[in-house]
Amino acid sequence: ALELLRDSANKHILLAGGARSGKTYLFVLAVVSRAAQYSESRHLIARLRFSHAKLSIWMDTLQKVLHDHIPKEAYTLNETDHYMRFANGSEVWIDGLDDKDRVDKILGREYSTLFFNEISQLPYDTVTTVLTRLSQSIPGCRNMAYYDCNPAGRLHWANKIFLHGELPDGKPCGPGYAYLKVNPEDNKDNLPPRYIEDILERLPEMKRKRFLLGEWTDPEGTIFTNWDVAEITDEIRLHSRHTYGLDFG
Repeated sequence: ALELLRDSANKHILLAGGARSGKTYLFVLAVVSRAAQYSESRHLIARLRFSHAKLSIWMDTLQKVLHDHIPKEAYTLNETDHYMRFANGSEVWIDGLDDKDRVDKILGREYSTLFFNEISQLPYDTVTTVLTRLSQSIPGCRNMAYYDCNPAGRLHWANKIFLHGELPDGKPCGPGYAYLKVNPEDNKDNLPPRYIEDILERLPEMKRKRFLLGEWTDPEGTIFTNWDVAEITDEIRLHSRHTYGLDFG
């Protein structure tokens, strides 16, 4: 994962995999480190809902990262607007994308880093709107977009972009996109004893695939799983196989 962060060819990086695999911690550490390194830079960590961002990032992961890596005298925390400010003038903001006023506030600033946390919950249109603000010009600082999630359904926009190299409209996404699967087993040294065996291994099969194995699966509730999306050609219609279109209503 660190190699992906260091590679100058990458501008968009997705870490996807099972629960408690260290994805969010690593990206928050990367954001904080960039803020500490580049004076006057601005960085955003966002989830769909601000309440979730506040609980999981502001009150949990960010505090752990600061405790482990950043001396207290190097920054101040604004508990009202939920941002941290470094002595060098850089800022790291925590926000949600589920409210028009919050999104408008985000769109009023430029950023050097955008970290979209739990993108399985985020609409692609929202992400592309916020990406327009990845435009701050800081000498020596490459603007970066980070994404993480427990894998969602295989039709999710992130699966199409990062695993198949195409945008939701079918066009090639171009260079600069990197993907890595990280699972709980990769982070076992930092997990409670037998967390994997007693919790994740015993989940229902669909959740086990997602939260233990980090697999992109069919959406929950899917009735048929052995299917493809394809153009209906004469070859398919007449010679290859049976093809159906249906709607369960």
